[in-house]
Amino acid sequence: MKHCLRKFKGTFPRLASGGYTPFTPPPRMKLNLQVDSVHCRNRPGSFHFRTDYRNKIQHAVHQNIAVYTSELRELCSKTTKRVKLKANEYTSKIEHNS
Repeated sequence: MKHCLRKFKGTFPRLASGGYTPFTPPPRMKLNLQVDSVHCRNRPGSFHFRTDYRNKIQHAVHQNIAVYTSELRELCSKTTKRVKLKANEYTSKIEHNS
């Protein structure tokens, strides 16, 4: 189990209450959570990690990417043509990586 969580230690700082802080991925971050499910498959006690924890992370990640892209699109509508093109390119990169 420790092995599976190693990757996320830096990403989710623990709160005093025992929960985790909300996750905001940096733009262009490639999210490959698939690897962790493979690592955990044959480890005792890893079932909950794969079904529960990983799905929650994935959900949070996709929600945040949706927020990023809608904010960028809003920004595009208010800026000059040159900036619009750059922002659109950036938005499609995020969507492609998610």
